[in-house]
Parts: sequence; structure tokens; C-alpha cells
Amino acid sequence: MCPYRFPDRVRRVIKVNATGACGSDIHTYLWDSYAEGMAARQPVSFPFVGGHEYAGTVHSVAPDVRGIALGDRVAKETHVFCGECYHCLNGMAHNCTSLGWYGFGYGGSFAEYCVAPARILFKLPDGVSFEEGALFEPAGVAMHAVEQAHIVPGDTVVVFGVGPIGLVAIQMLNVCGASHVVAVDIDDYRLGLAENYGAIPLNPTKLDVAAEVKKLTSRRHGADVVVEMTGSPRVYPSMFELLRKEGRIVIVGHAGEVPIRSQKG
Repeated sequence: MCPYRFPDRVRRVIKVNATGACGSDIHTYLWDSYAEGMAARQPVSFPFVGGHEYAGTVHSVAPDVRGIALGDRVAKETHVFCGECYHCLNGMAHNCTSLGWYGFGYGGSFAEYCVAPARILFKLPDGVSFEEGALFEPAGVAMHAVEQAHIVPGDTVVVFGVGPIGLVAIQMLNVCGASHVVAVDIDDYRLGLAENYGAIPLNPTKLDVAAEVKKLTSRRHGADVVVEMTGSPRVYPSMFELLRKEGRIVIVGHAGEVPIRSQKG
């Protein structure tokens, strides 16, 4: 069992049945500049247990807890929010004024059992496996990105980075009516997976991505939407070259520093 700061009256003990490893967990393990930046935004006590993508079975509950019962199969939200501030009361709990992150400021799911408050737990529908439930959190990231892109049927969308979240986003973009989804990555294995989901795979180490996108979008002179999911600073200057006038950019993989290209003349 790992330590938590949740009050007894709201907590549930969860038996972890399946958990995923996020890129942020790797940053935390290495304790690099990304992890230090996260730590600057909320109190962190050492040692702590990482992991925030999981599903499991309710093992015990406080006596006055309602809505979730012993034995329920659940998945959870990453953001630990107060439920009382302006943002929480207006549908923006992910920007809670006292926001905490599960698996960082609060101990996470890389353990046999973990603890969570009632407000961040959701029952798994019948027929959804624990492994699928553990993917709810990264799938939610993809869904939010697609919603923010405001896809119009017929749009051409470029997705930079086709890890798990990018691959889920590609499937959602297809459902939303995108006519072409272009997947950009330097990993040919991931590009192969993206192609299986109907995306056009482009590896920037092997061809000119901008030229290929301009060829595909000759009438519009660029993509309607660019979704950035790599977090690599090298992507930022190039993604503007792919975008048509009045196009839209959604950034999921936030880079710490972005190189600025000098303008001559």
C-alpha cells in the first residue's frame, strides 16, 4: 500500500487489475526538466508511487460513500480536483485552482492497491475489460484534442506523433469525417499501425513532409488542422508550414522550449 493524502471520508481502496505506463511516468523516473516543471506547480513529497492510467476493483469504501460499491469495476480520472472552486463548478475541473495529479502529487497505480477519492472514479460498462479501462485516460486526452480541433467533414488533418494517444486520435478523426488523416512520426512501426487505421504515414527522416502535405492539399494550400502530440521542440517550426490560412492547431505534447527560426531580409 502506498501513502496518500485523501481524507478517509471520501476515499476508496482499489485493487489494481491493469495499469499503463505514460510518457510522464518515464520523465518522473528520470526526474528530468519535465518532471521538475511539474513539481514546480504542485507540492511533491518523496518517495511517491507513479502511475495514473489504470482500472481495478473496489476493495473497500468509507461507510458514508455513495455511488460506488464494494466489488465495482472502475477506471479513474487523472486530475484530483476540489469540486468547489469556480473552474470545478463550471465544467473545467482539469483547471481546478488547487489541482493535483494522480501518480505525482498523489501516489499512483504502480502498486497492488491504491487509494482514490470518489469524485475521480467511474464505473466500467459491462463488457469493457480492465485493460480497456486502463486506456480510458489516454483515450480521454485524444478525445479532448479532437473536440478542440472542431473537425468539419472533409478536413485534412496532420497528426504529429502516433504513440497510443495519437493512434486513438486518428480513429476518432476518421469517425468525425476527416477526409485525410496524415500521420507523421520517425518510428516506422508506429506509422504502420497508423496506416492500419487509415492514416497516410509520413516519416520526416525519409521524405519532405511539407511537400507531401501541400501536394495532398493543393486546392487549400495546406492542412485544415494540425494536432501536435510529440512534445518535441523540433516539430513546432515545421507544423506551421503545413497549415493552410485560417487553419487550426491543437497542441497536446507541450514542449519546454521552442526554437525560433531567424528571418532574413
